[in-house]
Amino acid sequence: MTAQTKKKCNKCNKTKSITDFYVNPKGVIFTPCRLCKIKYKKKWYKKNIDNTKAYSVKYHKKNKQAKYDYLKKWRKANTDKLYEHVKKWRAENPEKIKEYEKKSRNKRKRKKYMREYMREYNRKIK
Repeated sequence: MTAQTKKKCNKCNKTKSITDFYVNPKGVIFTPCRLCKIKYKKKWYKKNIDNTKAYSVKYHKKNKQAKYDYLKKWRKANTDKLYEHVKKWRAENPEKIKEYEKKSRNKRKRKKYMREYMREYNRKIK
């Protein structure tokens, strides 16, 4: 028996390559093509945006510690990958880095100013 190379999408009725369809872990090929499935998901999300956001918030609160533990474990196992990603991002976004550093510097200056101001204020009160 030969392997199937083409399949017809049941939504757009176009015959496409098998690679244009999702395949589940058991090897079953889904009937809508990837593009039709994506369109459907976007349409469904827009229609159900309130429920989806509420569910996301609820899920995050319920699984906060588990997500934190998973990310911590992932970062530990993938430090090289993470380092390379950050290095690449910093090289591609120097203007964002400058903006962040400027804000950070201003924040430190404000804190220092407030400390000095409070010292002077306390001296005047005494």
